[in-house]
Amino acid sequence: MGIFTESEEKSNEKIKKRGCRVCVAGGGTIGLPVATLISNAGFQTVIFDTNKRRVESINKAQVVFEYSNLLPKLIKTKKLRATLDFKKAMMGSDILVVCVPTQITKEKEVDLSKLMELVNLLESGMEEGLLISIESTVPIGTCKKIGLSIEKKSGFRLGRDFGISHVPERYNPVLPREKQVRVGFEEKTGNRFTLHKIPRVVGASDKKSLALTVKFYSSFIKAKIVPVSSLEIAEAVKITENIFRDVNIALVNELSKIYSSLGLDTFEIINGASSKPFAFLPHFPSLGVGGECIPVVPWFLIRQAEKIGLEPKLLKIAREINDSMPSYVADLLEKALKANGREIAGSNIVVLGLAYKANSSDVRLSPSLSLIEIIKKMGGKVRICDPLVEKVNPSFGLTSLEKAFQEADAVIMAVDHEVFRKKINLKKIKPQLRTPVIIDCKNFFRKEEAELLGFTYKGVGKPD
Repeated sequence: MGIFTESEEKSNEKIKKRGCRVCVAGGGTIGLPVATLISNAGFQTVIFDTNKRRVESINKAQVVFEYSNLLPKLIKTKKLRATLDFKKAMMGSDILVVCVPTQITKEKEVDLSKLMELVNLLESGMEEGLLISIESTVPIGTCKKIGLSIEKKSGFRLGRDFGISHVPERYNPVLPREKQVRVGFEEKTGNRFTLHKIPRVVGASDKKSLALTVKFYSSFIKAKIVPVSSLEIAEAVKITENIFRDVNIALVNELSKIYSSLGLDTFEIINGASSKPFAFLPHFPSLGVGGECIPVVPWFLIRQAEKIGLEPKLLKIAREINDSMPSYVADLLEKALKANGREIAGSNIVVLGLAYKANSSDVRLSPSLSLIEIIKKMGGKVRICDPLVEKVNPSFGLTSLEKAFQEADAVIMAVDHEVFRKKINLKKIKPQLRTPVIIDCKNFFRKEEAELLGFTYKGVGKPD
């Protein structure tokens, strides 16, 4: 008998005494940190993943991530392990935490194939009493459909024999001992948003699933757990969070194009506006957005809205603006090179930063990838330098920072890693360049200093 079909007193005691067995489906960017925290809290935990190399890396404690320091001990004491075998992973499990990726196709249609593959495995061999917590981001209504599908094919009754909750993932993936470059909300408040310090929202199929999930997550998340009235509300919370970011970033990216043309500094404007103590939340222009949340999740709601006859214009425009930024940066590059008598074709272009965000090694849907593709199509020769990505995944064939600038015709600061701030000095790199051009996507360099040294400087959000 699993935890869901036990009495309230017994199930609560089981969680309190860490008597539950937990399976985490998906050992990636979200699943591994979640599983590590659960295991570190005292629960026997097994990760199921279909990637053989990932499973081997986890079992050897060789994965570099935020909680790398906890992994060796948990693996050694057998409190945590990973496997390719779903049946073995689920054997005796009371709780299944689902952390598989959800995506979109090239046509921007919702792709839940990985999630549904897991559901198919679950339907064919689920034991009674299982509590299923879905962290994967999904369109509104998905969790309930999954529950009803399992109910139909397994013969178990949702809310009686098993339960489903939705705890949408919230994570700011960083590497160990990350230092933020920009002074932002984390520094101002003294909070570092590591996974166990981020409040979580919980929706569920029924009252018992809700209560159990809140109790379970409270055992390893040291922040507020916020219960909501339904699975659908929880699904919509996550979608709203991502759309909020996407729309606001698109707004400042659009403003930056206008302000630059007017000879104004967008960053100074935003810093000035930030002095207003209410009704303003600063966002900053950049090369665009990446990762598997912000560029993806808005399409979940866009497609749902279209199916019921609505036209979500703002959401679509925000996606269009943010996706346009790599082309905009390529235009800045073309203008700067022409000012020095060069074309992109045949020029050596250094792109600093392949990850989608600062101080991370995650390259998923990174706008740098789009920019690199555009430059290559225009005939440019691209060198990519990202020490964090290179450290975690040497197979990318990146150029080291020491060799990146030799005979280069332009340097594009795409991602403001802390390591760049520590090691890049404009005075020292200028003699190595063939053409002194800087394209700054992150307000990383001081425009006045760069121009005083003889660089042609163009930046996103900077005066044209």
